[in-house]
Amino acid sequence: MDINWQNSKISSKKGFTLVELMAVVIIIGILSGLGVASLKQAVANAKVRDAAFNVAAFLELASSTAKQKSRAVCVTAPKGETLLTMGVYKNEKCDTDSPLQQIRVESPMRFVENCGDGNLSTVDGGPSMAGEIILFEPQIGTSSFRGTSEKKEGKGVLYVQYGNSDGCAAVVKNLSDNRFLFYVYNGGWEQK
Repeated sequence: MDINWQNSKISSKKGFTLVELMAVVIIIGILSGLGVASLKQAVANAKVRDAAFNVAAFLELASSTAKQKSRAVCVTAPKGETLLTMGVYKNEKCDTDSPLQQIRVESPMRFVENCGDGNLSTVDGGPSMAGEIILFEPQIGTSSFRGTSEKKEGKGVLYVQYGNSDGCAAVVKNLSDNRFLFYVYNGGWEQK
């Protein structure tokens, strides 16, 4: 007895149905969408950390410059701006027309008066330095902050924020060992 396989009702399935392919495409789309969101958040966190590190290093440079030049040096960080400028402090003003150094944080980072939960009381950060003139006096390090307010203690916080998101960091003057530390806000402040 000859069996004709071509006319047989038993057939082998070759390939996938359209419904199966669409299900796979939808699953891949959902997973890649989640991956892109996570990647964007990781990039924002890295930019915040990088900006805080660079700002802390710039402020350390200003402190060292004041000691090397044996004269008062100042730094300005206007609120809402991206540019930090170091100049010579003379006649009760910060001369930024002929800057000694400048650093720009990458947009959409900007200097703000406060960010995160604003609660840096655990490190006694002091007042916000955004919009103030940050004064570095030789052999004293950071001794005061001047601007629209009166002379303040030698401590303060400079906040940088990523756009309008919760991603932000704070550069804090630590008086106990006379250096700048930086903290990143991710639902709570973490020292980096």
